[in-house]
Amino acid sequence: PIHAWLVVSYAFVVAVRTAHLFGAHLAKSQAQQSGGASPASEEFILDLRHKASAARLLVSITWRFALPFFVFWTLLGTRWMSDVMQHSPTCVPSPEQLYFAMFWLVLCYGWIIVHCGVGGIAWLLELRVRHAERDLRAVEDADVLARWGQVSHLSDFHALDGRAEMNGLTPDEIQSLPCEPYSRWGDCEEEECSICI
Repeated sequence: PIHAWLVVSYAFVVAVRTAHLFGAHLAKSQAQQSGGASPASEEFILDLRHKASAARLLVSITWRFALPFFVFWTLLGTRWMSDVMQHSPTCVPSPEQLYFAMFWLVLCYGWIIVHCGVGGIAWLLELRVRHAERDLRAVEDADVLARWGQVSHLSDFHALDGRAEMNGLTPDEIQSLPCEPYSRWGDCEEEECSICI
């Protein structure tokens, strides 16, 4: 069973890498069509909000199916390798092939660890975007919609401009600011005000 495990794991790594390159190409061409180069095309698997549906599908397949399958397949390969080494080590044609299979198994675990780390980063970035959108929705009112349209939808994590934390007012603090109708302040023509400037 070791040779079958090796062939499937080789094919899987090649297929995932090909899908990654294709998805990055799709994201880059979509960004160029929409008017500029997006850094998201270079960070293909970190961005969970691609505009191209094919790129979104590839990212979804990578995180929901490919990584879990590869974890399962690597664990199964570990079990098969252990069985061969304990019960039938003479079934392997040469010790070099067994060493190579063990080396490949170590590489597979490394691939899993790296992708789990990248997946964790992608999820944290998506949580930051969702948190920022929630804050924007909390202050988005009819006036904001009339002036700027819907501002509470962010395209991707690059819209956050790399700031981990904002040092401004929270949505609750903004909502609690005193608000008075303009007519109580007098005529705008008589003196300069910050609204009219």
